Amino acid sequence: MLAEHPEARADALFELGQAQLRSALEQDSLEGILTGVAAARDQFTSAESLDEARDDATILRAALEVLTAFAQAPAQTGDEAAESLAVLSAAMNRRTAFTTRDALGGWAAPRRQAEVEWYTLAGKLRVATGPLAQVSWLTPVETLTQVLAVYQASRSLTVVSAEGLRIVLEPTVEAAFLRREGLLEHLQAALQADVLPEDERRAAEALLRGVESGGHSQGGDAMGKVLAAAPALAAELGLAGATRLADQLAKAVDESPELVTWMNEEADARRRSLARRRDPVVDDLLDRVVLSLGAAEDFRGTAREEFIELVMEVLRFAADRADVGRESGGDPVAYLFPPAAGKGAFTEDYLQRDVYSWLCSSGFRNSTRMEERDIAAGRADVSVQRVEHRFVIEVKRELSDASHAALVGSYGPQTAGYTVVGPGLSIALVLDLTSHRGGVPSLKDSVWVDEVPIQGGTARRVVTVVVRGNRPTPRQIRA
Repeated sequence: MLAEHPEARADALFELGQAQLRSALEQDSLEGILTGVAAARDQFTSAESLDEARDDATILRAALEVLTAFAQAPAQTGDEAAESLAVLSAAMNRRTAFTTRDALGGWAAPRRQAEVEWYTLAGKLRVATGPLAQVSWLTPVETLTQVLAVYQASRSLTVVSAEGLRIVLEPTVEAAFLRREGLLEHLQAALQADVLPEDERRAAEALLRGVESGGHSQGGDAMGKVLAAAPALAAELGLAGATRLADQLAKAVDESPELVTWMNEEADARRRSLARRRDPVVDDLLDRVVLSLGAAEDFRGTAREEFIELVMEVLRFAADRADVGRESGGDPVAYLFPPAAGKGAFTEDYLQRDVYSWLCSSGFRNSTRMEERDIAAGRADVSVQRVEHRFVIEVKRELSDASHAALVGSYGPQTAGYTVVGPGLSIALVLDLTSHRGGVPSLKDSVWVDEVPIQGGTARRVVTVVVRGNRPTPRQIRA
């Protein structure tokens, strides 16, 4: 009804487009999703034509335009897709420049995380514009999964509960088809990357064939077996009602338990990462970092987009590790707690492998390297090569003084030293193994940005994120 009134028409069409997009993401086939996406794109186009200031409609229209063009005629859409991508990037930057949290109020958090999701989507689409002439382009499901993340972040609000806690309200979009296909994409990527032992590789190939072909349900307690052996994997796939898929996984539980364990760990890592996607604490930290980097000469254009995306993922990692306990985290996070009697202090290698694994369980999977050589004549602990720029995460350990000044003085110059080529932006990730018997510093007190001078050159920016190890439980803390 509102769409019939001239003064409300633009807003009504935008909301109808959002509703259409949500409905599209709930479809049970790629064809159904793309049909709904095209309808949503038309609604955003109409809203945009009625109000030239609707950058939100422009962003969505351009993104969905690129996506539908890819799916319909990839060999003929290179110029059109590149033009739409340019429009999307310009609208995002314009919206970022004119829309601040101060103007919108605290309810708009996690607006900064929505910005990150848009940058991530733009990066995925930018990668895809190159090989458009090929029959096989960027996986539609991977891009649609990111569209889902954008939708949820942009439609989320932060409210204060009666208890005074900040909580995020976000739309629940089941999108079972996308989540299932996303998991298969992870499994396919593991096979392509050759990260599995030979026996597990054969089992993974058999499982992949079985899931893709469907097969027939054999009955029995397949669901219970999968839930017991791989609860995180079962939750990610939404196995309720998916009996044939449960049968395939139950068979894998019997024949290749190591593979199922690995898949469950990967699913749990993705779950933990997703749980931080709309975290208001992480959003505040990211906002502080972005504001601190605002004057940096290299913090512009695609370098800004790609670095914000990486910083966000590292902050999500740090937030998760600040909360995780021994029991729920298991062996991978044992380095965060005091070592067993008679054992020496943990080395930074544990943190290095942990953050590398976290990044490989996220959208950074294909762009993350560990111990990469020939970067500024050295070897980077963790390097991330995005679409246009490479960034380095230098991992360190501190045993005596984990104060801001001490860490920047000790590790800032080396971290900045890896940015000889490319933007002068890098991350120092420090494992703090000093005594915390009197309390563990908060996450808010563990992140900062510094300008590191370079002799004869332009100063560079280093984002330091401290991961607190040697941690007591709250009941062990003494004054």
